[in-house]
Amino acid sequence: MTATGYTGGGGGGLVTSVFGRQGAVTAQSGDYTAAQVGADPAGSAASKMPIAGGTFTGATRPAVVNLTDAATILVDATAGNHFQVTINGDRTLGNPSGAIDGQKMIIEITQGAGGNHALALDTKYDLGAVTVVPSTTAGKRDYLGVVYDAASDKFSVVAFAAGY
Repeated sequence: MTATGYTGGGGGGLVTSVFGRQGAVTAQSGDYTAAQVGADPAGSAASKMPIAGGTFTGATRPAVVNLTDAATILVDATAGNHFQVTINGDRTLGNPSGAIDGQKMIIEITQGAGGNHALALDTKYDLGAVTVVPSTTAGKRDYLGVVYDAASDKFSVVAFAAGY
């Protein structure tokens, strides 16, 4: 949202776009309420995590993103941090797109029917001292852990665990 001429207070200022509308900002049916944006249902923002700082006191539960099995498996890092795919042939795990510096990702790779499918890593995976030897038994799952380094534009492979 880009605002121009805003003077604060309750008068509403001229903005170039809010929900695709232009002109003075007035609430309409379907707009977000304060409770949906940053306050609890009672209207207080005190129970929300601050923009900077703060401490999580409970578990975070990110969604697992299902990847599509293909000759080159595409990974969209903007979709999450935990991915899974079942491979049904020899595959290449593609370079993730849209990653941000320091982003950590776990990729679960399960051997599909018949097993014995090879998995190659694309050009931006930096193995360092980690050895990647995928399982070959149908139904077995392997975990690949990576961290994105924007300076080198590489995904540092920090862990590989096979045979689950």
